[in-house]
Amino acid sequence: MTYPDFSILVATKDRPENVRRLLSSVAQSTTKPKALVVISSGRPIHDVISEFRDDLNIDYFHSEVTGQVNQKKIGISKLQNEIPWVIFLDDDLLLAHNSLEKAFETLSQYKTTGESIVGIGLGLTPTSRLKRSSYIHNLVGRALRLSSGVPGKVIPSGQGVSYLENPEPIYTEWLNGASMWKIESAIEYVSLVPSSRYAACEDLVFSYRQSKNGKLLFAPGAKVFFQESEPNDYNRSQAIISGTAWRYFFVKSNPELSQWQLMYSQVGRLTYILATQPWNTEAIQAGIWSVKHLFISIVRNKEPMFLINKIIQEEFFL
Repeated sequence: MTYPDFSILVATKDRPENVRRLLSSVAQSTTKPKALVVISSGRPIHDVISEFRDDLNIDYFHSEVTGQVNQKKIGISKLQNEIPWVIFLDDDLLLAHNSLEKAFETLSQYKTTGESIVGIGLGLTPTSRLKRSSYIHNLVGRALRLSSGVPGKVIPSGQGVSYLENPEPIYTEWLNGASMWKIESAIEYVSLVPSSRYAACEDLVFSYRQSKNGKLLFAPGAKVFFQESEPNDYNRSQAIISGTAWRYFFVKSNPELSQWQLMYSQVGRLTYILATQPWNTEAIQAGIWSVKHLFISIVRNKEPMFLINKIIQEEFFL
């Protein structure tokens, strides 16, 4: 079967071994990219890139600009627009050998329905946090406007419901970072996502807007795996505060969503942390700060950058 040409874009900072493993998995793929763009900051990784020059057509760029969003924007500017698809991959992932083949097979099956598909989500392994969610835990999540029973749904509070547990392909309203995009959609990332060193839910911001332009399809057979570890810092201050600021931007940018339901969900999250982790003073302080400044932002109709600037001024992450 002949598949469309595609590029891969990887942004990375100071993780040369992760990049080496990721590129090794791409080199062993049954379907290889026509071009692979790597943007690094921090320590240059020329030595790692040189190991794969014979197997992969790599365009490597090093930049002093930090932040995944900023790096990805640079990478998008380096893409070849005549290559119709681009795959976004984080540097802590690994591809199954037939992952991309499965993604294009799923695309081929669903294109016959006449739908205009602009994005495809890869089958990233659900985190252990999702796997251990109990029935009661899920009910609490729905009550706090943090979840719903519809995989891939974006609910009024601005939360994107996970779709990764779904065993069959489904259409969704958002996609996470391990995803494949029509080049025309990928280019819009630059204008849709605000430049910031502190990124949270930027994939939601970008992909939800694309779902209004065409269909997003989850391809569970296109397997992608975390390397040694998986994200586990959901209750760190940086994740809580930057997540609140970004979600406020997201909800305010999409009038069909609700700022007050976002407020309700953040109060609920803080209440949940207080009830289950009373010793976690870092998370509690971050939650209180987030709820306070989110309330001020909504009541005073502040622009989303108000919260971002407050984060910088008060040096939460410096």
